[in-house]
Amino acid sequence: MSRAQRSLLVLAAFPSSAALATLAFVALDGDWVLRLIVAAGLFAGSELLLAHGVSRIPARVGPEAMIGRRAEVLSEFVTGARGACTGYVRLDGERWQARVASPLNAHPETGDQVRIDGIENLTLLVSRTPGPRCGPRLGS
Repeated sequence: MSRAQRSLLVLAAFPSSAALATLAFVALDGDWVLRLIVAAGLFAGSELLLAHGVSRIPARVGPEAMIGRRAEVLSEFVTGARGACTGYVRLDGERWQARVASPLNAHPETGDQVRIDGIENLTLLVSRTPGPRCGPRLGS
């Protein structure tokens, strides 16, 4: 989970904390200053508790963040000297070397979408994703 996603999660809980504080302020009897102090304490405590819980969620960064994402094939995949089917894909605007993860998978063609199944050194292990392929236009 990215830092921005964590911040959004804490902000999304703001209405709940505000509702809890308002409920405490209205429900308590006594001096308004005491009620305000209790309500503010409940609000701050609930926000801190949530922030602590969110901070314990491990961030997905690096190679593990790439697995399962889709990339576009930039060049035809060719079988090399060692029998590996390799080519190049684009992910987030960057060009990556890729290899077909399983020899049973069909060779991706330029423009196809592939799913990233793993990473080995700096090479993405990919498999072809099923999807509609562009064909000739009707009526031409």
